[in-house]
Amino acid sequence: MAAAGDMAEEVLNATIKEGGYILIVEGAIPSADDRFWMHAGVPGRHHFEEAAKKATSVLAVGACSAFGGIPRTTPSKGISVSEALKNARINKPVINISTCPVHPDHLVGTILYVLVTGKIPELDSKGRPAMYFGEVSMHDNCRRRAHFDAGEFLKDWNDPKQKNWCLLEKGCKGPSSYIDCTVRRWNDGINFCLDCGGLCQACGEPIFYDKVTPLYTVDAGTAEKVLMASKSSQSKIKNS
Repeated sequence: MAAAGDMAEEVLNATIKEGGYILIVEGAIPSADDRFWMHAGVPGRHHFEEAAKKATSVLAVGACSAFGGIPRTTPSKGISVSEALKNARINKPVINISTCPVHPDHLVGTILYVLVTGKIPELDSKGRPAMYFGEVSMHDNCRRRAHFDAGEFLKDWNDPKQKNWCLLEKGCKGPSSYIDCTVRRWNDGINFCLDCGGLCQACGEPIFYDKVTPLYTVDAGTAEKVLMASKSSQSKIKNS
């Protein structure tokens, strides 16, 4: 929206009155107190609910909007768009386009799909477009996977020999993350977290952020279980 002030509000109100639009929401909805999100003296939640009532569908854009994300752990007690709609008893189809931040391909591709077909794309069990989410884990499609199978886990960030080794012992959440980052990549296909030395934080999953912290430790659930299963499997192979 290029306009601002009264002009922007007029366009917004006219659009809501007409209805029939796709509502795109970015950010979690504060649930602890409406004062965490005020707009022109009115709780932002009210604006959101009014806009949602006339929408044909709602796109929850980004981890915070889709599943609560980081704001879920803050004093605002942020909740997802789906939960906010349920609380307001507004029944609308919701498409969760998670990851932090949202991948532009996921957003534009979903919008184009809805506009061209007039339908909601097939969704996975978490309400995300199945064409981008839910099929193969980051762990199974990771270029570091061969090092995982070989039992080579990065322990020293400063050792050049280990730079491409598996990051599970550093807390990588790839086994819990079902997103197409390893194929689609980011920055126009140039790079993504694992290729630039970072670990997967499962930012597209409902477990992000509170259930995957501390980010850089193996103590966060699934990574530890996968690591233990791997070591057990390797031990059986050696003993056979």
